[in-house]
Amino acid sequence: MSLAAALLAAPVGRSFAQGQDAPAPLGLYAATRSKLAPVDVSEPGFSVEVGAAFASGAGAVATPEAEPAKSQPTRPPSIRFEEGSRPTGETLQIPSYARKFLPDYMDKAAPDTLRALNSSTTQEMAQQLADYFKRFYPDVVYHVDWDDETVNAYAWMENGKRHVALLGGLLRHKAIGMEGIGLVLAHELGHHYGGPPLYSGSGLSCEGQADYWGASVGMRSAWGNQYRTQMLSAIDQLDKFFSKGLVSELTPEQELVRHKAEGECGHPPAACRKQTYQAAMAGLPKPACAGPTEPSGQLVREISRPVFETAFN
Repeated sequence: MSLAAALLAAPVGRSFAQGQDAPAPLGLYAATRSKLAPVDVSEPGFSVEVGAAFASGAGAVATPEAEPAKSQPTRPPSIRFEEGSRPTGETLQIPSYARKFLPDYMDKAAPDTLRALNSSTTQEMAQQLADYFKRFYPDVVYHVDWDDETVNAYAWMENGKRHVALLGGLLRHKAIGMEGIGLVLAHELGHHYGGPPLYSGSGLSCEGQADYWGASVGMRSAWGNQYRTQMLSAIDQLDKFFSKGLVSELTPEQELVRHKAEGECGHPPAACRKQTYQAAMAGLPKPACAGPTEPSGQLVREISRPVFETAFN
């Protein structure tokens, strides 16, 4: 069975963020366990078995008879690029009003932190993630620009269409794996679906709200019962990315001053973003440092899966 066929044949689960049917990750794993083609990658976090789950060690091979150990979490499936879902021959033009994952003062990679341009497996993984999230949020145009050196991701509206973009400098960063990129992508989707507070005139959610929605709803919708494993790894990766993987022009104290000066929609300091991810994972309200919380608490109630009270034990 091809991977594209496996996507269509896999069991579905409810996407409670939109109320639509969406493929269940573990169902995809079961549908594609056989006929594996291992891909060796130098970094453990990027060992991939094409057509099955992301493995924990380079070149690991599963067999049709080998069931995953119940005591260990199963990594998300590798989903091959769906033909026709990516425009060809087009140059990505990101408008100046697009919202960025990283603010201007910290969007440069630290020395020797980017993988080589020929890291084909990492490139494939990024496109697979975009294709996978598209199954849950199909009314978004997804862009993966591997050749762009910019360390960032973007969200914007153009001609009535929602867009998100992942750029090469971010995707190739050594501090970030599949889980971290998934959380960044969920953040960008959060600009479109996160609700108030909003950027004036754009209809896009503010940065703190996008962080919270991405971690609480977007990631849960995509990963289901793998959510906890995904989030723990993603938070750890982004924490290292913020603290050691970037060149910031501001100190943490200056970040806080700037955030207050920008108002409720500005980028929260890195420490606050981590706190926001943790609160979202535990089903807690958005921290005050991430901006005002919607009074009705609708977003918290929207999380219908069990709260992971022991998430950080």
